[in-house]
Amino acid sequence: MLTVDIVQTVLLAINAGLFWWYLRETKSLRLAAEEQVESSSLPAIVAKFEETSGRPVLFNIGNGPAIELEWSVSDVADLKGTFSYLEPHRPTSDLCAQSVFFAVAEARNAVDRAVDIKCKYRSLSGKTYYSRNVYDPGHQRFAATFQH
Repeated sequence: MLTVDIVQTVLLAINAGLFWWYLRETKSLRLAAEEQVESSSLPAIVAKFEETSGRPVLFNIGNGPAIELEWSVSDVADLKGTFSYLEPHRPTSDLCAQSVFFAVAEARNAVDRAVDIKCKYRSLSGKTYYSRNVYDPGHQRFAATFQH
């Protein structure tokens, strides 16, 4: 009987170890699947100039909506705003402040002045993302960087 008990205990320990390994692998598969879904519906906000008016707009180049989008222009405390959401592949209306347009226009005429539009927004999953759009006067366009 003692041999049978030892064999059963060893088999039970092996079974418990295999079950723990299975649970760990299942969790890593779930996390990878969640990350894949998140990356397929990521918002990505950039600043660019509207073709018809030449005013700066924010544009969602990502595949998912940007929710609770907050924007601000650096060095100017009162130049900020929010949009409740921004659909994928859609621009905002212009940044609704003439002063943003004038700040960018001044930067276009000044070689050493950069305008920095910072954005904070959420994806559908609730993750928060940031983009920074710096106007490059030399190339007459914005350069975007992203963080999460």
